[in-house]
Amino acid sequence: MPLVNLLIKITKKLYQYGAILVLFFYICILIFLDKNGFFLKKTKLISNYFNKDLELTCNVLDEPDIKSNSIEFPVEIFFQLEKDTGFFCGNSEVRGIIKKSNRIKLLAKYYYEYNNDIEPFVVLKVRGKILKLSELQNPGLFSYGKYLLRQGFAGTLNIYDYKIISKNKIPLVYKITTYFRKQIIKIIEKNLSYQYSSIIKKMFIGEKGTLSEHIKNIFIDAGVMHVLVVSGLNIGYIIGIFYFLFKFLPISNKYRNLLLIIPIILYTLITGADPPIVRACIMSIVFILSFCLSREVSIYHTLSLACLIILLIDPQSLFGASLQLSFAACFGLIFIYPKLNRLLKNLKLNKILKFLIDIFFASLSCQIMTAPIIAYYFNKVSVVSLISNIVIVPLAGILLYLCFVMVFTSYILPQILFVINKAITITVNIFIVLTEFFAKTPFSTFRIFSPDIFFMISYYLLVFFIFKFLFNKKKNVIISSVLIIFFIFINFSITKIQNKKLEIVFLKVGLGDCIFIKTPDNKVIFIDMGGSYSNVGKTVIQPFLMSKGIMNIDKIIITNLKWTHCSGLKYIYKNFNIKEILTYRNLSKFQTVKLNNVYLKILNKEPVVIKLTYKKFKILFTSDCLNYRIVNNVNVIQIPSHGKNNILNINKISDKNIKFVISTDKPNSLLMKKFLRYEVFTTVNSAVIILSDGEKFRIYNY
Repeated sequence: MPLVNLLIKITKKLYQYGAILVLFFYICILIFLDKNGFFLKKTKLISNYFNKDLELTCNVLDEPDIKSNSIEFPVEIFFQLEKDTGFFCGNSEVRGIIKKSNRIKLLAKYYYEYNNDIEPFVVLKVRGKILKLSELQNPGLFSYGKYLLRQGFAGTLNIYDYKIISKNKIPLVYKITTYFRKQIIKIIEKNLSYQYSSIIKKMFIGEKGTLSEHIKNIFIDAGVMHVLVVSGLNIGYIIGIFYFLFKFLPISNKYRNLLLIIPIILYTLITGADPPIVRACIMSIVFILSFCLSREVSIYHTLSLACLIILLIDPQSLFGASLQLSFAACFGLIFIYPKLNRLLKNLKLNKILKFLIDIFFASLSCQIMTAPIIAYYFNKVSVVSLISNIVIVPLAGILLYLCFVMVFTSYILPQILFVINKAITITVNIFIVLTEFFAKTPFSTFRIFSPDIFFMISYYLLVFFIFKFLFNKKKNVIISSVLIIFFIFINFSITKIQNKKLEIVFLKVGLGDCIFIKTPDNKVIFIDMGGSYSNVGKTVIQPFLMSKGIMNIDKIIITNLKWTHCSGLKYIYKNFNIKEILTYRNLSKFQTVKLNNVYLKILNKEPVVIKLTYKKFKILFTSDCLNYRIVNNVNVIQIPSHGKNNILNINKISDKNIKFVISTDKPNSLLMKKFLRYEVFTTVNSAVIILSDGEKFRIYNY
């Protein structure tokens, strides 16, 4: 009997939490497959066709995204791949060719005059070149190539010219939803000026490419960018509006709820079925069905089931910020928000104040869960969003309601449309002014480092134990406190162990020098901060430093004042705390800069030549100094002048074990011939990283 009771209990738990367990194991499988390159297969299939002029027939999959100087749109091509294979029949080997067709998705780009004739289901005959997706070139930077790979693209297709040869049959559902979408856009553009219609189209219908950079930036800085994305908020209002309308139908509440699925799906398709709205649609349908079927399961089970369905449809979405933020925010609302809301239980508050505190707690709950993810991907956390969401989210709701009223009124009662238009114009103005106010509030956002996996695990365990135990019995407070201290100790211990080596990174900055040095005791030095483009500080150096959690720089040494050596200095000076900047003007020959057990000796003043010594490891930084006598008692030498000029005394180097580094966009071919017998690392394709414990060292490309 005890065994039977145990089995019954286990069965009940599996019934109640089965989706959570299945989701957990499925996520583990996806991570394993991703780490082993399973999702890279389609890229490998077309690798033989990269950088070749081709004539292709392709199907257009979606509306073009119009940029300032080009258009981009997804296409699908078919590749006929042949594989030589063989098998044995008795003692004889039989060989043959297996032909296999593969559908490959590419992101097409067209940079010439566009005639507005490309649309979904069109078949194009194109002449162009397939390019490999760009790889990550520096630590800490956003990998656009990897992002496209996650979206299912195997490469990019640069189109020289195209010709429409046919049009595939358009599904009826697509015709209907496209018609409604175009009608809604037409109504918005007809009744509102461009300034306001661009925001309304983005919020209401998910129109791409309509927002100015200024609008995007203020909404990001105010921490309310989510209101401009067609997502769960819109679905919530769709449910609210149609639930009210369906109340007039003489049917039971169960069937009324089931009917809600129709407008939810239609609205999802009308708005373009982008991932955020599709996720919200699936989650809503799962919750509605669970309610209608009277399933007494936990909300965590239902949320897990929704996540599982989404990942079955699009496994790669697991690795994107969008899905992670969506479900982290949902988890915050169902796990943290009810516990915070209990604090108001015994307080006598008027309805307005209670409503505002409710929104604040909801915003705080989401912020607590999403903060590490936002920090990891964007290196920015908005503090003001806790307050801005109290004001902006209700305003966004009013705007969405007014948009629905405008669309319905334009068909039913166009005579009063001017009143709705005026209300939308006033609301949008207030919307923008308040958002800008929050965005410009001092200390509205904080730049923050990208947390590592150990920090994130510790953080979420800390949150879990705080809200699981601290709101309960006193005994649990002691247990949770001990566990919190333990995980924090483990996190800092791992971080400390990881940081005990000398790290040198030659960042890929095109034609230029930008050398990062971090000593074993976490002192940060830069030798030069240059590059071949003006925004190298913002686009390369800042994200690199933020990914390492570095806000303070101990020393910057500028070896000469050429653009290729200091183009990023101004931006970094404005945005980071720099203790000391040294140039060839305030350095003297044979001067030694000491940072505990790391020594930087100045061997030449103009341009500055530096020899770094850490125990037995030595590296020579040569800047643009071509005539300096290269020494042999070093492990690594930087080839001067970005490898563009010949070095006269290369033959005097007797140690064949010396490694060489060139920080450049393209080294001199004649120079490279001189270094054939040596191991040379360049920043042509990616950064060069050197790690040393003072005895041994490792050098490799990122």
